[in-house]
Amino acid sequence: MKKNFTLILTLLLSFYYTQGEAQTQFWSDDFDAGPTSGTRTPEGTGGTGTPATSYFKLTDGSTVSQEVAFTGKQGTNYWAGEDHNALGTGLPSAGGGTDDINDELTITWTGINITGKTGLNFKGLFAANSTNQPWDTKINCASTGTTTNTDYIIIQYQINGGVWTDLIRFFVKNLAAGNRVLTEDTDGDSCGDGTSITNVFGEFTKNITGTGTTLNLRINVYSEGDREEWGIDNFRLFGADACVTPTAYTVTGGGAYCSGGTGSAVGLSNSDTGVTYQLKNGATDVGSPVSGTGTAISFGNQTAAATYTVLATRTAGS
Repeated sequence: MKKNFTLILTLLLSFYYTQGEAQTQFWSDDFDAGPTSGTRTPEGTGGTGTPATSYFKLTDGSTVSQEVAFTGKQGTNYWAGEDHNALGTGLPSAGGGTDDINDELTITWTGINITGKTGLNFKGLFAANSTNQPWDTKINCASTGTTTNTDYIIIQYQINGGVWTDLIRFFVKNLAAGNRVLTEDTDGDSCGDGTSITNVFGEFTKNITGTGTTLNLRINVYSEGDREEWGIDNFRLFGADACVTPTAYTVTGGGAYCSGGTGSAVGLSNSDTGVTYQLKNGATDVGSPVSGTGTAISFGNQTAAATYTVLATRTAGS
């Protein structure tokens, strides 16, 4: 005696997305091993003096002169700078005037893969001399007084070769007479009004707007004076994997089998890694979920005459 055994040749799809999904780190530059992907390219590197009093380079702190030594670094090295336009540094800014755009030096990180990432987030450590240090500004920021140039640290990002967008900006804030410090500029007026950078590396966090395939980062720093010391360390990027609907494949097998037999095989014509597949008889699960392999999968022989479906649920991602 034969028993009829039928299948619905449609794959049900299940995918879940939560806006508050926890982010994971997918890129970093600790300034020891270098960036985990892409390339870091400084505009130049060099210094003059032993230890250097004018410089733009990697250091563990012992090769540069600092009025108050920076503390709180992560790992061994960090990138530091001071007095970029001094003669003898070998830097492209050397010998520039006090209002010369060449006093700005840049580091660019290119080729960071952000394919499938959402909710991008940047974190980095920043330090700067905050001890009786007259960082300069041409803008009278809350009675700081003015000088012939403006010092700053600006982090920017670029997605898929588009426009460069400011991520975080540090400009002068006056704490007391003669003590102008670099401070986050939260309203874009080129005056510090947020959290100040100190001689202890502190972490700043900013969200990156947009999605794409490739992200570039860069830092622009203007420092043309003695004691205008700054440092950066442990740059990181975080994000959540975008939720992608699983591909619908064909349920295979079924048909008739003889009473008392072993049943009829049921499977799926293909599968994807990062997806689990649950065979269902109506609303009832049949067996345990099967993880996708990138090839066809089997749910074994089935003996109950019914219409079967398969529910695919993406486990990798949001």
